[in-house]
Amino acid sequence: MAVKKVSALRVSGPVSRLDGAARVLLSSGVFSPETPVLRSGAESPARDDRCAAAENELLSYLPEGFVEPEGERLADVPADDVLAEAATLIRRLSAMKERAEETQTGIAEEKKREETLARFADADLDIARLSRMEFTSFMTGVMPENSVAALPSLKESEKIRTVRCSSSGGSAYVAVLFPKGKEEEVGRFLSGLGFTEIVLPAEITSVRDALISSRARIEMLGGVAADNAKAKSEFFTSEGERIGKVVRTLADARLLRDITKCASVGGDEFVLTGWVPKEKADGIVKQLAGEGVEAAVTEPDPETENVPVIIKNPRVFRPFEFFVTMFGTPSYGEIDPTPFVAITYILLFGIMFGDLGQGLLVSVVGYLMWRIKKMQLGRILIRCGISSAFFGLIYGSVFGFEHVLDPVYHALFGLEEKPIEVMAPATAGTIIYAAVGIGVALVALAMILNCFVSARRRDWGSLLFGPNGIPGLVFYGAVVWGLVSSVMLGRSPFSVPYVIFLIVLPLILIYLREPLTALVTKSGEKTEWGGYLAQSFFELFESVLSYVTNTMSFLRVGAFVLVHAGMMTVVFTLAGMTSGFAWWLIVVIGNIVVCAIEGLLVGIQVLRLEFYEMFSRFYEGGGRPFVPVTSRRDDE
Repeated sequence: MAVKKVSALRVSGPVSRLDGAARVLLSSGVFSPETPVLRSGAESPARDDRCAAAENELLSYLPEGFVEPEGERLADVPADDVLAEAATLIRRLSAMKERAEETQTGIAEEKKREETLARFADADLDIARLSRMEFTSFMTGVMPENSVAALPSLKESEKIRTVRCSSSGGSAYVAVLFPKGKEEEVGRFLSGLGFTEIVLPAEITSVRDALISSRARIEMLGGVAADNAKAKSEFFTSEGERIGKVVRTLADARLLRDITKCASVGGDEFVLTGWVPKEKADGIVKQLAGEGVEAAVTEPDPETENVPVIIKNPRVFRPFEFFVTMFGTPSYGEIDPTPFVAITYILLFGIMFGDLGQGLLVSVVGYLMWRIKKMQLGRILIRCGISSAFFGLIYGSVFGFEHVLDPVYHALFGLEEKPIEVMAPATAGTIIYAAVGIGVALVALAMILNCFVSARRRDWGSLLFGPNGIPGLVFYGAVVWGLVSSVMLGRSPFSVPYVIFLIVLPLILIYLREPLTALVTKSGEKTEWGGYLAQSFFELFESVLSYVTNTMSFLRVGAFVLVHAGMMTVVFTLAGMTSGFAWWLIVVIGNIVVCAIEGLLVGIQVLRLEFYEMFSRFYEGGGRPFVPVTSRRDDE
């Protein structure tokens, strides 16, 4: 449960040394600056802002991931020269982008023209000649096929001549000729028949020839587009290294600006504060001394400072940091619950969703999610699927086939069939009791963790008098043991001393938490007894109720074991109504549906148990993450 230690770093010296100090801190890759309450009296150099703008503009022309963050920079090059380099690259990239866009626009427009001309090419109209006719006007357009067929029977169409050019999908593309001067009247008439005008260019003397020319132009523009793409690819190949150096150099200028902006400047002196990992602090101080500035390292005080947190976990637990940070980053001095979450989440998921085949399927899906989409959830599913497969071996379930592993159990352990028959009435009761037992153990463990955290923080009120401290743990353990001993062992431990010292006394300590805390810590705080006694009563009642509700919430663990078996029983019942290929189809589809639905529900329910039944007892998550300046961007 590793929250790495950090040290507060204070750097001071002449303003002329600020850039050198900032470069040392940037090159360390582990410095997180603290923004001063009073802003710097000196603005950052304008070139840094121009470098940031140039970096963003240059990146906008590059494919995502084209420039690796690690690599060479432009060595000993003045900022103005870097900006000139960037400007040259931007001009060339901008020109290539503009040519490519113009070509694509031309192709799109020409394809639209080609599509229109193709509708009228069969009639090979001479649009230019039709436009010059003295006594006749014309319109070209599209109308429903049935309207064209109905035209000869309509009296209003006696002076209208229709030339059908083509048909498509119940629509007819036509040229309509009518006496000149009747444009408005004919337009209203045709509109009523569903006619939509399509205007063809007036200079066309042959629609067929215009179509051939349009297709030739599309082919020519396609060649231009290919040449543009080839030129761009060759440019990236030949200039890729140079582009990378320029982008990284501009990024360094932006990051230096981020650091120098956090310095407080007064007269000719600056002060810059921030955070570094404790194990790197001494090395950074030595490097800063070489730049002619003073650097001091101090231990942070979590009580008065909002110390950033670095979470460090073994690789196997690391994916579950995703869930922890969803709830909140741990405070400095608080334990990192990631290993606790990883172990309990994997175990609970496997118990609730135990199936060898479906578990392996979940792992495969998780692997693909991680490898293809880089989704953090995929790495979690890999581990959860393995757990499901393990418990599937215990339950003897493989894609819902409950006895397919019986020969394995017989060969290895001499059993006639699988050791656990989930749907057997006696087993179902045992599963429910086991689920409650798991809940008791995890709730008690959460309270033990709270005692550890409280002791480390010297929070004596939480440790000695809190509902999740020692009195709460004693009360909870005494009640649980008393019930288990009475119901299952037939011996009641509820004697008078047992009740007084293990149940009543802990409740009194919790009830009087505030005044007792003030007494132990000698804070001198006075208690308003009138309001306190009533408020504390309801808080005590809520705490006692939470012991019950949190424990009973773990019934869902056993319930989902039974639900999985029940859902697969339904699948095989439906499949049993058919035979042959249909039987296998239902089984396969049923497995996929059950795997998707139950996997989602179990994942959510286990996360709920983590957050509400366990985290609420020992974890606050009110910290802030340690963000070194190398991972920051202007838009964050």
